Amino acid sequence: MLNMSPETWIIYSRGSGSGLLIVIWHFEWGDEVLVPEPRYNAYDDAILMLGGTPKIVPCTPDADFLMTPQQIKASITKKTKAISLVNPGNPVGMYEPDQVKEICKIAAKRISLF
Repeated sequence: MLNMSPETWIIYSRGSGSGLLIVIWHFEWGDEVLVPEPRYNAYDDAILMLGGTPKIVPCTPDADFLMTPQQIKASITKKTKAISLVNPGNPVGMYEPDQVKEICKIAAKRISLF
């Protein structure tokens, strides 16, 4: 089970409007967001508009064009504040529940929001 509290975690669905609210809520100039490639690049514009930096994570056909836990771990820096995890992915890919849980565990251990 993940140890989450409403003070530090937000999980949302249904479109980029909700995502923008999250970005506005806890971004500072230069913060990074891990973004899978291929991707729907409108998210890049939202991240940039708010002073963030999209950090592109190349995804491959052998991983169904999804970010792997190993790629995520290797891409996180002190400036990483979010992972763009669109599911099902646009334009490709779909994470299974166990994959999402693993990514959440990585984020909980390795990303400091405050």
